[in-house]
Amino acid sequence: VPTLETFWPRFLDGYPRANRHKPSGVAAKDTIGRVHLLPALGTRRLDAITTEDVQRLKARLQARSTKTVNNVLTVLNVVLKKAVEWDVIDRVPCTVRLLPIPKPSASFHDFEVYERLVAAAERADANTLLCVLLGGDAGLRCGEMMALTWSDVDLKKRQICVQQSD
Repeated sequence: VPTLETFWPRFLDGYPRANRHKPSGVAAKDTIGRVHLLPALGTRRLDAITTEDVQRLKARLQARSTKTVNNVLTVLNVVLKKAVEWDVIDRVPCTVRLLPIPKPSASFHDFEVYERLVAAAERADANTLLCVLLGGDAGLRCGEMMALTWSDVDLKKRQICVQQSD
């Protein structure tokens, strides 16, 4: 059974490159391997990577954001699953659990702050004012605003029909 370090080039060629992932995706996986996985687990045989090794990797990444840690763990998990799929190892030897990501809470503005935002948008330009009013008064989300077309606007009825989101 190869070590992670030995298997790594095969993984890069056989998974992200072979499946024509975007160059940025291939580069991200390559970087995650070189910077995080290989220094921590490169000398370990694929079938000898333990759940405790995964926990040590998480501890090693303590200073990194939750999203970064989860990206590293996801790549490790895919590497191990591909090794099973390609008959390099019999089974995934460990459990890889992602860190929980807390849901961000939406911030709300009181009426005074909103009026100041509208006043600033009026001073900026018509497009800025339009975005502020569509979001603040009409309640549209950013993607809904970006997807609007003139056919969604009925000037006579003074209505907007939101049909899609980008």
